[in-house]
Amino acid sequence: MITPAALALTILFLADDPTLPAVVVEVRETPARTVTIFFVDENNPSTVQLGDSASDAVAGSTLRWPLLPRGASLTPAVDGVILTIDDAGAWTTAFQPPAPPPTTTTKGKTGTAKKAASSHPWPPPSLPTATASTLRLFVPTVVDGVAGSASLHGQGFAVAGTAVAWERPLSPQLVTIAGTDVDLSAPTIAATTAPAGVCAPVAAIVLQPTTVSAASPPACAGGFAVSVVNGTRYAEKKAGDLPARGILIVAAPKR
Repeated sequence: MITPAALALTILFLADDPTLPAVVVEVRETPARTVTIFFVDENNPSTVQLGDSASDAVAGSTLRWPLLPRGASLTPAVDGVILTIDDAGAWTTAFQPPAPPPTTTTKGKTGTAKKAASSHPWPPPSLPTATASTLRLFVPTVVDGVAGSASLHGQGFAVAGTAVAWERPLSPQLVTIAGTDVDLSAPTIAATTAPAGVCAPVAAIVLQPTTVSAASPPACAGGFAVSVVNGTRYAEKKAGDLPARGILIVAAPKR
């Protein structure tokens, strides 16, 4: 058996709708094939893991993406990827699409009604899923540490958002978004709490150069704790301050 070099892809996804959970995915082939998915909001963090034992390598393989275990696939799409998980559990419960905004109608001189146009600059593509538990994540461009548009797909709905991807395994990281500005600066955790029943300490104060935030209780798997954070991105003038939100990944204590 030929042992391939480790291949990995990590994706952090934040929906445009701040009320929806964040999603973090790590896919890895080392040569065992694993997929770990974190669903994280302020109340109900959870994880899903798929894995196969060590697999035979493809001789002379020059694959860019890792091979996935049964029940998952990673399909190249232009410069990006489509990740499909056949059974991600009851994940769609927390992603029920919000009610559409009320349609505004105006009467012109001819008396015809005009609908308000969508404000999202990048509508999600149509990527239907087979079952209610199937999850599909579309990231059209994968450049290490560069944020871009992405979309999360379930049965009958799609969620537009922003994703940051790295061609490496999961590692400690903080990504915050304020308006259209994305900050990947290394975090300083200034204070933590340790609520009973939580898998890792909760970061009560998280600092970046211009951002102060607090984390939610994390979801833990594979030695990592993943939380959502909410706070403020401070500007030189108070009127320029913006709400910030993001994803914090830290090493989870061994138990």
